[in-house]
Amino acid sequence: MSLRGYLAMEAAETEHRHEYWDGDCWAMTGTTPAHNTLLFVLRSALHPQLSGGQCLAFQENIRTRVSKTRYVYPDLVIACPPEFDQGTQPPTLLNPKVVVEILSPSTADFDRGAKLRAYYALDTVAEVVLVEPDVPEIQHHRRQADGSWLVRTLGPGATLELPSVGARLSMDALYAEVAAEQARGGLA
Repeated sequence: MSLRGYLAMEAAETEHRHEYWDGDCWAMTGTTPAHNTLLFVLRSALHPQLSGGQCLAFQENIRTRVSKTRYVYPDLVIACPPEFDQGTQPPTLLNPKVVVEILSPSTADFDRGAKLRAYYALDTVAEVVLVEPDVPEIQHHRRQADGSWLVRTLGPGATLELPSVGARLSMDALYAEVAAEQARGGLA
């Protein structure tokens, strides 16, 4: 599929999201209850920390350009301040600063591989966070001053520091809601 064809399809299609990668296009699939809970808790924890500043956090439905031939929908993306290509419908975010992907069995290899490399190659990206939905584990990738990347794996008791946007998230608080939902029988 051509890029022009993809953008025309996205402008006409309002019910489904599609990612585009070097001529290939695929529909985004549904998520699990644990994925949705984690996304809600992440967004809720970040919102007050970003409020009043130039950074804004968006979840799932913001198309983000990672190269001239690659358009993705991160689970959560922060931009400071956000810049959009208003010539596309829906508008496309051009300057992600922090990208969060909640992993799933169907996308984990792509998220950890080609998509992560695309985020690394994008100059505006300072941090990438890969979140495991079923166990309390986060992989935090942070760009260093020399352009290299520092990768840390965080688990229970740790705090995720996002220095590029001045935010912090407690791993225990993040996963506590998932555990509570599972205990109530609300998450499969």
